[in-house]
Amino acid sequence: MTNTTLAARLGLFLWVVMVLLIGREIAFEPTHRTVVDSYLLGANRWLDGISLYSGSHGFIYMPAFAVLFTPFTVLPDVVVALLWRICLVLTYFYALSQLVKILIKQSDQYWQWFGLVSLIALPIAFSGLRNGQMNVLLSAVMVIATAWLIQERWTASSVLLALIMSLKPTFAVYFLLAVALYKPLWWRVPPVLLAFLSIPLLVGGIDYGIQQYINFYHMGQEAMTLGIEEPNWATFFNIMPQLFNVYVPESVQLLIKLPLALLTFWYCYRCKRFSDPITTGMVMLTLACCYHMLFNPRSVNTDYVILGSVLAFWFAAANGLWHDRVLALLVGLNALMVLEAYELSKLITPEHHSWINPVATLLFTGLVFWQLNTGKRFKTPLQS
Repeated sequence: MTNTTLAARLGLFLWVVMVLLIGREIAFEPTHRTVVDSYLLGANRWLDGISLYSGSHGFIYMPAFAVLFTPFTVLPDVVVALLWRICLVLTYFYALSQLVKILIKQSDQYWQWFGLVSLIALPIAFSGLRNGQMNVLLSAVMVIATAWLIQERWTASSVLLALIMSLKPTFAVYFLLAVALYKPLWWRVPPVLLAFLSIPLLVGGIDYGIQQYINFYHMGQEAMTLGIEEPNWATFFNIMPQLFNVYVPESVQLLIKLPLALLTFWYCYRCKRFSDPITTGMVMLTLACCYHMLFNPRSVNTDYVILGSVLAFWFAAANGLWHDRVLALLVGLNALMVLEAYELSKLITPEHHSWINPVATLLFTGLVFWQLNTGKRFKTPLQS
């Protein structure tokens, strides 16, 4: 039995361990370490006809999220916590499986690849799955949408992209990149997005619905300001404040982010023109996740489940597609940095715990460009 096979089996075993651990928590402490109460807060406020927002904490999602979550308010909190976690686990499993099916050369390699992907993805995603965090769903949707775009499932992709964009605005990086790159989405996504955004107005009335969007805008501004001014978020621009007490002005941050956003689009566009659909989709997913994690001003360590999914697919490809042990080792070490970011930062900088993850993302981004420029592609000769 090869080391790769052993690693794959360990990855599959992790699903069993994760389900047992989450099941234990649900059985004995169902409302402990969960963010579902924030979702219920928004839904209950919607039903009460009051403002959905009270500052930059608590319910911080779009008004449509509150409307769509209202059916859960009739259930006990324990049941909601259970159902939401089950939904996240199943969605994440489906997401990983969909992209694995596209990347494998032969059908009998499915469980081998799925195990390798799970070996990296699950440990990083565990806390998010246990806590019921929305960013697990965000990560899963990015992976699912990538698989569907590679398969040219334009209508399904459009509905999925529009739905999530109407719920969580931090989805904007992947959303804008995908819509800009794929022409069939240009006329499909806008009307669907408009329909989802109209739900609060149709259900709650024009005046109340519009007021909630206004309230959301003000909450978003406050949250963005807090994210920029506070140095303890896990973002690129907070590496310097946490390590050297050197702050990057907001104007300088913007001058860095905008050119890099254009560079990200340009690189993906060139990839779409000159490479195969599978590589294009994977490059788009990878760079969107890296940009999101580096520059989203309110990222925390547990949000790096978004990067974890991408690391997992690169690790599996390094082993199963390119047979590159050095790359597999480098990606594995990067994943270990993400997994142990909090503990590592406590050892190095006891007062600041959020700089390891953006450093890991920066290193991985450089590794990705290096590998792509040396000819790494996700399509094999056996794939048409």
